[in-house]
Formats: sequence, C-alpha cells, structure tokens
Amino acid sequence: MGEGVPNIVSLLADLAQSKGKLFVIEEPENDLHPHALKALLDLIVESSNSNQFVVSTHSNIVLRHLGAISESRVYSVTALRGTLPTEAKVTEVEPTPQARIEVLRDLGYSFSDFDLWDGWLILEESSAERIIRDYLIPWFVPKLTRIRTLSSGGAGQVEPTFEDFNRLVRFTHLEQAYTNAAWVRVDGDSVGKEAVAKLQKKYPSWLSNRFQCYSQGQFEHYYPKKFKSRIETTLSVVEKQARREAKRSLLNEVRAWLDADAVRGKKTLSESAKEIIEDLKVIESQLTSPKI
Repeated sequence: MGEGVPNIVSLLADLAQSKGKLFVIEEPENDLHPHALKALLDLIVESSNSNQFVVSTHSNIVLRHLGAISESRVYSVTALRGTLPTEAKVTEVEPTPQARIEVLRDLGYSFSDFDLWDGWLILEESSAERIIRDYLIPWFVPKLTRIRTLSSGGAGQVEPTFEDFNRLVRFTHLEQAYTNAAWVRVDGDSVGKEAVAKLQKKYPSWLSNRFQCYSQGQFEHYYPKKFKSRIETTLSVVEKQARREAKRSLLNEVRAWLDADAVRGKKTLSESAKEIIEDLKVIESQLTSPKI
C-alpha cells in the first residue's frame, strides 16, 4: 500500500463513530490519490454534522471542497518574514469571489480566466465538444462564445465533473453567480439517460432542463450525412481502445472536411445537426433568462 492508505485508516475509523469531537487534521492530501482525497473530504463534510474540524492544507482540492460548505470558514496562514522565532499570521479570507480566487492563486491554481465566462456547457465526449465549440456555436449561435464548453470524458464522468464544477462555483462565487447557468448534455443511450436522471435527482434546486440527453445514442449521428457509412463502421467497433481511435480518426476527417469549405459545412450541419443547433438556441435564451 502507498503511505497515504495506512496513514488515513485510523481517521476513517474515527469519522465513522465519533460524535461531539474536535478533529485537527494536517494536510489530508498527503500521499492520497485525488479520487481517494475527495472521498475522504466527503466523509469529513458528512461527519461535520456532529463534529468540528480544523484542517490545514496546501491543496486547492481540499480548499474548494471544504470551503464550499456554507458553515465553513477559510483562513490564510503566513509566516512573518524576518522574525525569529517564526511567527504565524492568521487572516480570515473574506467571503468574496475576489478574495477566494486570490487564495487559490496562492496555491498555484490558475484562475485568470474564470470570471470571463457567462456560463458552462458540459458535454459527454471530446468529439461533441469540438464540433459544438468550433462549428455549431460560431456558425449558428455566436452569442454562446461567451460560455465555456468542456468534455467530461465519458458518461460515467458526467456526474463527478458537474459535482466538481458545482463545488468550484460555490467556493469562488458563493453559490449565486452561476446558478442555472450551466448545462449538461449527453448522448441519448441508456448510460446517458441514467446520468441525467442522477443529476436531476441530486441537484433538485437546479432547473431540471439544465440536464438533458440528445435523442441520438451517439453524437456521431449528427455529423454530415456524407459520413454515414463511416459512422456506422466506426460505431460497430467493439473493443474500447480501437473504438476510441476510430472515433478520433472520424472526428479529424469530419473537421478537415468542414474546414475545407465553411459554406458547404455550415449548410450541411444545419441539416444533420439541426437538433443540436435548436438546443443551443434554447440555451442562449436561458442564458439571458436563467429562470426558464
């Protein structure tokens, strides 16, 4: 086992059975995989209903995760230069986006462009993200160039991606700034439908229409009809790695074809991706009217 596992086992046992206790934890991120760290932080948050925690950290993950809890307080601890013996200066970080972003910057987190986006569009795969970001938005819904698109890397990662985004928003923007200004769109297969259902259940305060599936089970079906046979061949590949490579190759071929003649590409996509374009127009209207 890595050093982080045995070091954390006793803490896990205490979290499971303690009530009315004060926990003082130094740098819980040490030697832990990020996924394991997030699981531990979830347990700390759950345990904080009946215990109190003082946690020191150099990790932006810990800071965002625990700092997003409404009852938490964030402090910056610095050493006074030129003072011996060493003295620490403890300052409470103001509950403002600017102060919290600055603290993340101090931890090495790049946040220079975070405030520039009007909203966020989280998609299932990079192929959908590239086509929507590079072609559909600039050609059909240019106002959405003000939103940030990103790929979650598969239907199984949609929920944790949105969860991380939600924590980031709550920490830096104190909950209100991006409420209902993020959208999740996934393929319409059974896995995608399950992911959307989980998000709608887990985030009831968000409008349910922020989490939706496309009608097609694979985004490639929205490519220009010219590639129909290539699409069928690509999607018939069973082995995961080979399928991934085939989809990447197909995406590159489609992008090259679209780039070769923008007028032709725009006309073709207006037909093959009509559903996606209409959905983007709905998102555009919701961006200016976040309550619909």
